[in-house]
Amino acid sequence: MLNREMNCESVERSIFAASHLDMQMIELNENQKNYFLITLQYADRLLADSEQTLALTSSASPFRHYAPDVTPAQWSEIEGGIALFRELMRRILEDMDLRPGPSNLSAARSLSTLFLFVDIALEELRSKHMRNYGKLTDGTSQELDGIVFEMRRLIAHINDSLSDRCTD
Repeated sequence: MLNREMNCESVERSIFAASHLDMQMIELNENQKNYFLITLQYADRLLADSEQTLALTSSASPFRHYAPDVTPAQWSEIEGGIALFRELMRRILEDMDLRPGPSNLSAARSLSTLFLFVDIALEELRSKHMRNYGKLTDGTSQELDGIVFEMRRLIAHINDSLSDRCTD
């Protein structure tokens, strides 16, 4: 990391200074422009991963992946810094006349696929599959299948909210 001693004021000065750079003086060939753009896209994906990490620390999930050891002040500083960094990237890209192409990936389709994977995982919890791990009583089989049915029904409902069948 460059300078860990940066404070909010120096960050804002840095962004101000970067926004006043003469981007017209930068001469890049097409390969260099493409590399510059791809590298900023990668940096943005890493920032999105960091936002997801923050979100997971406050998730209501019973399976915590990360310890909630980021203070509210740190959280706020990180979110603000990410927003400033993205604004800086936008200005630099605009000044360099670099335009990322439009996204043609559907968020709804991606979410629907993820919900399908959840449904597949839940299917594997049905009694007919769980018998592969040992004997189940009839009562346990019925209860287990009932639990799995309810969980799959809820996932199907969530997935259906992405379709036209379930709109506000």
